[in-house]
Amino acid sequence: MKANHLWRGPLAAIFLLLTFSACSGDDKAQAVDADHLRYVPADTPYVLAMNERLDDEILDAFEPHVDEILAEYRALLSNIAASARAEAEAADDGAEIDQIVGGIDALTSLLSVDGMEEAGFAFGSRMVFYGNGLLPVLRIELSDPALFEKAIERIEEQAGEALPVAQLGEASYRYIGDDEARILIGSFDGYAVFALAPSTFDDGQLRRLLGLELPASNLSDTKTLGSLATKYDYTQHYIGFVDTIKIVDSLLEPGNDLDAALLAGADFDPATISPVCKAEIRSVAAIAPRVVFGYDHVGLDAFSGGAVVELRSDIAQALKGISNVVPGLGHDQGGVLSFGASVNFKALREFYAARLDAMEADPYECEYFAELQAGTVKGREILAQPIPPVAYGVRGFNAVLESLDGFDFASGRPPEKVDASFVLAMDDASALVAMGMMFSPELAALNLQPDGKPVELALPQVSAVAQEAYAAMDDTALAVAVGAGAEQRVAKVLTAPESSPSPVFAMTMDAGEYYRLIAESMTMTPDEDVDELALETQAVARRIMLKLADIYDRMSVELRFVDEGAEIRSRVTLKDL
Repeated sequence: MKANHLWRGPLAAIFLLLTFSACSGDDKAQAVDADHLRYVPADTPYVLAMNERLDDEILDAFEPHVDEILAEYRALLSNIAASARAEAEAADDGAEIDQIVGGIDALTSLLSVDGMEEAGFAFGSRMVFYGNGLLPVLRIELSDPALFEKAIERIEEQAGEALPVAQLGEASYRYIGDDEARILIGSFDGYAVFALAPSTFDDGQLRRLLGLELPASNLSDTKTLGSLATKYDYTQHYIGFVDTIKIVDSLLEPGNDLDAALLAGADFDPATISPVCKAEIRSVAAIAPRVVFGYDHVGLDAFSGGAVVELRSDIAQALKGISNVVPGLGHDQGGVLSFGASVNFKALREFYAARLDAMEADPYECEYFAELQAGTVKGREILAQPIPPVAYGVRGFNAVLESLDGFDFASGRPPEKVDASFVLAMDDASALVAMGMMFSPELAALNLQPDGKPVELALPQVSAVAQEAYAAMDDTALAVAVGAGAEQRVAKVLTAPESSPSPVFAMTMDAGEYYRLIAESMTMTPDEDVDELALETQAVARRIMLKLADIYDRMSVELRFVDEGAEIRSRVTLKDL
């Protein structure tokens, strides 16, 4: 078997530990003293940098948990090796199976904190993933380059086949690939370096790609990441960006020979794209010129961060108006799960109409956007559809599932008991209730008033699914709660705190319960269609989910529109480690 095939797949699991090993602490330092950034061209179109090492306190707390999870991944890779052996034996390819299993076993041995340290990767190493032009490069700090070299030699020995080696002057690197593209693996200046390159690259191009020849201007000189950390309150432990405009420019007008060679190898000729199309592609890219991401806090209590899709200023400002106020939305109210959304239908309609106006006033001429341009006709038809006035008064909703007893995900058994609440926010809640009273005498008999006082829902439709059910209403919201304590909870959700700015979407959940439910769903009954290997693999995945359930406490994610664009934020709190 070719070494090219041998090294695929299992390498991916190695990056689980590498990624974790460099993304912690809580230092929002604006200055970035990260030596690895001098290898990153200042005009890189994308970068993910981990510039600060892990705090010892966090390392010590997470290490045993990481090791337990990686132990399960080792078991998973062992199952892959067993599957490869079974397939090879069935195909009478036994002569190659020892190389496959040997390579997988060698890679598997790295999947532990001790294993990575024995390979020269300190637990907490700094690293950076970036584009040298469009080509990806991963650079990881080594504690001992000699250990990294010995680890590769051990893997090659167990696999029974050495990777090809090439020279660049006094430096050398290994590679995996064919006549079209190669993955380069080397150790330079105290860093492990992995890069993707066309096989046609000459020595000069490879030297620049691998950082043996430094860029004339680098990311450390520009202070770009420090500025982003200041602007978005991110730490320097996990921070980066994707520059849409630079990527488009590199594809349409490659500014260096590395990108030109890459595009030529991919049989892509920018000259075949018309000037009109190039201009319009650039205009589309300018709608969302950059995506920025990072952590704003990592500690033993929680870690949080997010991403901002930076938008053209006029679009960003218009989108800020489409959210609305909903009680409780964007706040963790506990329970198993809560989720909701907000909307200003009038502002949303105006935003959509403005986009159609712009496309009709200055239509796209490029054939790539012909279908998009033709969609303006359908868009006008949608806007022409009548909408009930009451719909414009709807602000959004928020649902909270407090508890779910007796539910069995694996068997599909429905819950025996549900405690939940739901709030619908609108400009005139009384109008909605009055409309309902016209069709339901039972609802009219409740005499629900906009005074915030709970009223028992003595309705046949409700009593069939809940022993306790209450409703309450004020001028701008209608709430319903079912289950134990419904009378107290309905008043609580009606007056729950509001967020500013309000999210367009928000969700919180019991993360431990979430992973436990996933684990319970991973239960296959042995039968003729399920082999033993599949059952073992499923069991490994189930144990990983249960381990995550032991680590994570609460999880939240929300989408807001802010001055810069669309902001996605997430937060995970941790159990006592």
